[in-house]
Amino acid sequence: MKTFTVSFLFLLHVIFACAGYTQITKEIDSARYHYDKILKPSNYDEFNKALKFYKEGVNYAINNKDTLKAIKNLRLIAIGQTTYGLFAESEKTIVTALNLTEVISDNDIKRTMMVGLNNQLGMIYRRIQNYQKALFYYDRALLFIDTKDDSISLLNNKATIYKDLERYDLSKDILEEALKVAAQNKVQKKGQYARILANFGYMQFKLKNNEALLTMEQALYNRIEEKDLIGQYSSYNDLTEYFIEKDDHERAKSYFTKAYDIAKQINSPEYIENSLGQYALLTEDPKIIRFKNLKDSLEDARRLKENNYAAMKYDVDKEKELTHIAKVQQEKEKSKKNFYFFISIVILLVSVIIIYGILQKRKQRQLKAVQRTETSISKKIHDGLANDTFQILSELQNLQDIPEHILIKLDRIYQETRDIAKNHSPLIEGAGFEDQLISRLNSYRSTHLNVITRNVEKIKWESFSKIKRDTIYMVLGELMTNNKKHSQATLALISFEQNRKKLRMVYQDNGIGTALKKGNGMQNMEFRIRAINGNISFESELNKGLKVEIQI
Repeated sequence: MKTFTVSFLFLLHVIFACAGYTQITKEIDSARYHYDKILKPSNYDEFNKALKFYKEGVNYAINNKDTLKAIKNLRLIAIGQTTYGLFAESEKTIVTALNLTEVISDNDIKRTMMVGLNNQLGMIYRRIQNYQKALFYYDRALLFIDTKDDSISLLNNKATIYKDLERYDLSKDILEEALKVAAQNKVQKKGQYARILANFGYMQFKLKNNEALLTMEQALYNRIEEKDLIGQYSSYNDLTEYFIEKDDHERAKSYFTKAYDIAKQINSPEYIENSLGQYALLTEDPKIIRFKNLKDSLEDARRLKENNYAAMKYDVDKEKELTHIAKVQQEKEKSKKNFYFFISIVILLVSVIIIYGILQKRKQRQLKAVQRTETSISKKIHDGLANDTFQILSELQNLQDIPEHILIKLDRIYQETRDIAKNHSPLIEGAGFEDQLISRLNSYRSTHLNVITRNVEKIKWESFSKIKRDTIYMVLGELMTNNKKHSQATLALISFEQNRKKLRMVYQDNGIGTALKKGNGMQNMEFRIRAINGNISFESELNKGLKVEIQI
């Protein structure tokens, strides 16, 4: 009985082990099946199943923090999308993968990933006819390669760009170099060798080399052996074009039929359209040929527009916004760094604000000191010097035999002292600012000068601080004094405009103008305005008057 029990348990162990092995085998077979269908799709339904399989693989890898596996799956998805003409989606997939490479610490692995991803971007841009950008990404991929053997595919891809650009000599030179390296491993990498050989044969055909047909047929034979449907389609297309140019329409139709059958089998709209485009070349109906040429022209215009759109939308060089997947992978690693960066920015901003506030308060203290000094001087001039001068002038006028020019000079001295006192006199506390400002500006009116103010009554002066009102009062007074002394103007216009808490004032006159040289007067005005965080600008040319714009 004991022996039977042991034997039974052993049998159960064997059954479960076999079941586990069968499950693992199924998973391996499934992965291999979908790998073949994403790289060498035989029809669109199988491609869609493979696409779904690898998208689920990406999510699974991300959830298990297997970044490398996620990148590999994303690259396979992009290859399949490119095959079926889903260029924008393919490009976006590669961008997502590139963002994920940032968290890979192993430089060798990262370099390998960068080669594949940049190569795929080059292939995408070639398919949408953005050749310069395709070359850029192929060259970028080459930067990450150490050996010639690893560079074969990229050299081949660069050669196809020069083929598309009809620079056949340059393409042939690159392919010859690639063939020398590929020939050493053509048994192990038959598909790669066939691809380079096919392109080399096409270059021979374009360069009128008699060996072109033999080379192209050899490449086709290798692709048939490898069961590479997409490669076969490409070879059949090249051979169709070859025999069209040789005027052998019978053989051209034969190869066209084979290419068209594969396109339908794969069910790729892009491949079917290309095949039918070649068929149009086989017909002798001028209307169909005309239709094809017109369609090609419209297609080129459409592609150009799509190229610009794709390049702007998914340009990797300018890609700044991380995808959701990349953010999940990088969040923990960057959170600490971001925190310290945030604190540094806050400290910097607070420091700037404090320093700025200190400087502004310092300027305002200086401005208030200047205003107090001006007020004191103005009072002394008005109460002392001006009154004394006026009294002397009055006494002299009552005397006889006083020369007229003496009286004129004394009168001028009196007027100048009054002007100095007026220009530096402060606002009267308690009186309305608007009335005082208008009164001061109007005081400069004379038979020779007309002063016009515009919109001064629309300004809400109470919304501006006392120091700002004082500054406006003094600066506009200085402008009018300069006008009276130097400009010879007959008209001065001062306009006001308020936008919420911002005030814009423009002074203009029709005086003689001058080449601007900032003397004490202008410097004083600039100091006053900037002390209250404002801006002032001066414009003047000879005989074109003066314009001053002030913003507070």
